[in-house]
Amino acid sequence: MLHCPKAIVRKIGYCAFFLATGMTAALAADVTGDWRVADGVANIRVAQCNGSMWGVISWEKTPGGKDTRNPDASKQSRPTLGMPILIDMKKKAGAADTWEGQVYNAKDGQ
Repeated sequence: MLHCPKAIVRKIGYCAFFLATGMTAALAADVTGDWRVADGVANIRVAQCNGSMWGVISWEKTPGGKDTRNPDASKQSRPTLGMPILIDMKKKAGAADTWEGQVYNAKDGQ
């Protein structure tokens, strides 16, 4: 089950777009469920938590991935499986199909 731990939100202060091609269209409709990223190396499980959408890595093509590109050396050994990618996403008020929140890009650690 997907949880939304506040400690992780505080730790991830980076804002980038991990799913540049895959999630944009998906966010326009019902986004809950499992989504394969554009290059097929992972699935992201998106669920609602306290009125926000959260997404975590739920499957990896190559198991055992680590967040090695994170600029914070203390986080470089954390596993990518289960790592939050979409963080506190909410529909923007007054704008159809526009979302606000944070997205973590594990490919460049931003």
